[in-house]
Amino acid sequence: MKFLCRTSYALILLLFVAVVTTQMGYAQDPARVEITELYNSAQQEAQNQNFDVAINRFRETLQKADAAGLGDIRELVVGQLPRIYSAKAASLYKEFQGGQTLPAINLAIDAFKAAKAAGDEFGDATVSTQAQNAIPQLYYAKSIVQFREGDLEASSVTLDEAIKTNANYAQAYYQKGLVLRRIGNFPVLEVVSWFDQAVTIGDAFGQTRIVNNAKEQAVETLLFEAVTISESRQYDRAIEYLTKANEYETGSAMVYYRLAEIHNKRSNSSAAIQNANRALEFEQGGVVDKAKIYFELGVAYQMLNQKDNACSAFKNAAYGDFRDPANYKMEIELKCSGS
Repeated sequence: MKFLCRTSYALILLLFVAVVTTQMGYAQDPARVEITELYNSAQQEAQNQNFDVAINRFRETLQKADAAGLGDIRELVVGQLPRIYSAKAASLYKEFQGGQTLPAINLAIDAFKAAKAAGDEFGDATVSTQAQNAIPQLYYAKSIVQFREGDLEASSVTLDEAIKTNANYAQAYYQKGLVLRRIGNFPVLEVVSWFDQAVTIGDAFGQTRIVNNAKEQAVETLLFEAVTISESRQYDRAIEYLTKANEYETGSAMVYYRLAEIHNKRSNSSAAIQNANRALEFEQGGVVDKAKIYFELGVAYQMLNQKDNACSAFKNAAYGDFRDPANYKMEIELKCSGS
């Protein structure tokens, strides 16, 4: 978009030489002089960034040039007019950047749509393509403003527009997932499906950052839902969500820890041990961070009557919030040696 701004303004500055040459070469023709003066005034308004006035005068010039059969002036107008639309759009986007308001972004969106239409009308593929590429980004920017203002439903609708204009816009799919999660009344797998689409598109276009962010948010979404429903003893669904979370291969220690916790609640000690050990492999924190994992490991070994393994695990669990529960296990329930 910054490149578009620079390009549009640079093209405006090239107008003056072409107009003066035309005027000097045909000063004897009154109609040509009148139309060239109108063209000159349009060009001057464009240089002054009075884009609406410039556009109207260029279109009037075009109409009069056609009526007078002045094909060379028509060619000049057709060559410049789409770029004036583009410059106006770029200017309005710059104004939006300064204030980040909905009215400003709406004006910018309308201006880029008009630039796209002008590019199509006059056969300027560069202007048309630049505008077409900018429009989904503008919708995305609008959705961010709406999101920050708390209008989540509107933000979701605007993201649909961004995706409609660019079906390969991975960032928009990612943001859609965040918005639906914040709204809070959508099924978890529906929310995750938007992150999945961001991953798929991001992979296809080498967008590593989006891919990684989408995977992390998918895991976070599934993890939160699994913990929530496990509190109401919906263990099967919780395991389903946590298992899906592991498919993203983000190496989440917390996901494996929660699996160990749930398997212990279901008295599935072997699965609990397996997942607790995997959690320890991925946990990057210190002894306090690992304490909760060792505690679940100790519980699993205790249920299997493997006292030595249980005592060893609880010893490693005796830190932070798990110090007292682990000590109770070692001293009262297991009567571990040296405790």
